[in-house]
Amino acid sequence: MAAGVAIQTASSFLPLLQKNLADLALGQYYEKQEWKQVFKEESFDTSFSKRFQISRRIIPLGPMAQWATLASRDPDNYKMGPAKQLNINRYGMQVAFDRDVVMDKMYDVTTSVAKDSGYSANLTIEFDAATLLDNATATTYYTSGEGEALVSDSHAVYGEGATSADNKIAGALSYSAVQDGMVLASQMVNDRGYPLPQVPTRLLVPTVLMNTAKVIVKTPYKPGTDANDISTVFNELTYDINHYMTQSTYWFLVCDKHDVHLKFREQFNTDTWQDPNTGTLFYLAQQRYLTGFNDWRGWYGSVGS
Repeated sequence: MAAGVAIQTASSFLPLLQKNLADLALGQYYEKQEWKQVFKEESFDTSFSKRFQISRRIIPLGPMAQWATLASRDPDNYKMGPAKQLNINRYGMQVAFDRDVVMDKMYDVTTSVAKDSGYSANLTIEFDAATLLDNATATTYYTSGEGEALVSDSHAVYGEGATSADNKIAGALSYSAVQDGMVLASQMVNDRGYPLPQVPTRLLVPTVLMNTAKVIVKTPYKPGTDANDISTVFNELTYDINHYMTQSTYWFLVCDKHDVHLKFREQFNTDTWQDPNTGTLFYLAQQRYLTGFNDWRGWYGSVGS
């Protein structure tokens, strides 16, 4: 063997492999994240170490009183809304590469697994997000602090202004139903029952309704007529398609400000280690997050009937 020629051993190959796998996994993970179209991405405080967190809404104050009558009035009570325990789930997968894969530097095997793990991690999130949408009117999986579904016509209100609030739109997806949803959003009230008008900016639909959504949002005049009446939603909404929903008739109007979120305790990450006795290389991919909401405002939905 000629002097000065370096031979790459399994031990020198391993650090290169570890970095390569991590880069490939992250690249595939971030390639396309459909859930980010309408879900808010948040992170827990790094000091947070428990398995759950309490989310609580604060009930806003009512209108002010005239100064002359202030002394004779009872002080405004500082009210706390319903609390909700947020459970954080950990997701992961572990793959074992035998000694031959490491010794023979079988990049095709290892890189394929790394890419698949990144895709799998994002797919898990997409399915969780779609589960919330598919069950938007049910309390099976996700509820607010008061125990209501994301979309309901009987949300509780904790004040003197009103007794309940409604974010459920009636009817299948159509131009007139979207108009009704926009009006419903403008009539929203806060937790104390006072006006909190909202303006949706996105129309979210499953794939089956994508063409209907495009006609509604992109047509400058009233769709389906030969009149020159303008469309009241043209240039007011954009539309997004969710390819993971299974409820083919559900559709939503979404405001920019809302509380439907995906909250990370631990972002997607990978790790590798080798068994010194067998030479088996273990590859681990994991993430820890929760999907849900406490305040339902900002979302308006229909089951399509």
